[in-house]
Amino acid sequence: MEKKRNSRPLIAHLSMFGACAIWGLMAPLGKDAMTHGLDGLTMVSMRVAGGMFLFWVTSLLMQLFKSRTPNTNNPSPVKEHVPMRDRLMFCGAALFGLVFNQCCYTIGLSLTSPINASIVTTSMPIFAMILAALAVILVFVGVWQVTKSKSRRDMEREAKRNASSKVREASF
Repeated sequence: MEKKRNSRPLIAHLSMFGACAIWGLMAPLGKDAMTHGLDGLTMVSMRVAGGMFLFWVTSLLMQLFKSRTPNTNNPSPVKEHVPMRDRLMFCGAALFGLVFNQCCYTIGLSLTSPINASIVTTSMPIFAMILAALAVILVFVGVWQVTKSKSRRDMEREAKRNASSKVREASF
């Protein structure tokens, strides 16, 4: 009797490899597109519009598949309401996390070589770790300074003692 092979790990690994290959080719292909007449903002606009289109198609397909599969646990699915405040936060996160980031990346890529851009891009986690370590050190130094310094009440008591001792010295 033959064992049936599970192809899910292979598909997962091939998907990860494909994502890493596309991410790794981003700098050389982007630089090549810019040398052949495509400016950085147009490239960012095309990437953002393409991503938006793919997410939109994926959401439509997910709704289509959900409606075709019977759900025995919940016969009448309730549509989730997302508050307007959260939607605005998603829009802000999309602008800062994707659009502005990619604009800065393509502007930087137009000013340098693909090799330098790849080195800087792959070094970003190291820079983030160093900045986080510096932030933690600064927090510990700040807490130490606050706990080491005298409280306001202690300084007021010391000022009263000094004032009363000066009054006693002046009376003699």
